Amino acid sequence: MPCSLVRHLERETIAEEAVLVWLPDLSQAALNAVANVVHRRLAAEGALYLAASPFAVTWSEIPNPALEAIRAIEMRRAEAERRFGTSSPRVLGEALMRAKPNLYADRARRLGGLRLWSRGKFFVDGEDVYPRLVASVAA
Repeated sequence: MPCSLVRHLERETIAEEAVLVWLPDLSQAALNAVANVVHRRLAAEGALYLAASPFAVTWSEIPNPALEAIRAIEMRRAEAERRFGTSSPRVLGEALMRAKPNLYADRARRLGGLRLWSRGKFFVDGEDVYPRLVASVAA
């Protein structure tokens, strides 16, 4: 699903599904692979719901490497906001749609290390199907 989200910033539910982060040291493909691993791990623990709100207080005192990885990536959201004025995929998508051809053609250089981070949700007809998809991949 992370690959699909990158191509569909216009989705009605994109704000719940993904966030922009500044992460120039990782390609989008590598970040998608990280999302896959940490989301599958949280799903196996019955805690995939934490992926969408990684800073929520949890009652466990045991460190969770998957959750810590998500928190570290989500913290890169602030840098995206500083550089681009937003961490909203929808706002970026709308700006790209309105961009003049020469600006749009130069998007790869201008956006540089901007990445789309999947938050462990994917909606189809109002239903979050991501937990089912992650479970089927793990099986």
